[in-house]
Amino acid sequence: MVLDVTDDFCPWNAGRYRLSGGPKGAECSRTKDSADLALDVVDLGAAYLGGIRLTELAAAGGSPSSARER
Repeated sequence: MVLDVTDDFCPWNAGRYRLSGGPKGAECSRTKDSADLALDVVDLGAAYLGGIRLTELAAAGGSPSSARER
């Protein structure tokens, strides 16, 4: 899955990241590939802490934080 992450507080963290995982572990690396999901770092943090699943964000059409800013 490729995430397009925005971060207004720390813009150097913004970019696209490929997240892959399996039985032997997980890996996250920068990529230029097309994104599967665009989200703000706030939503990424919520997913990391268990507040929402990335699949739920994708099914809803993207990032709730981004929608609030429109």
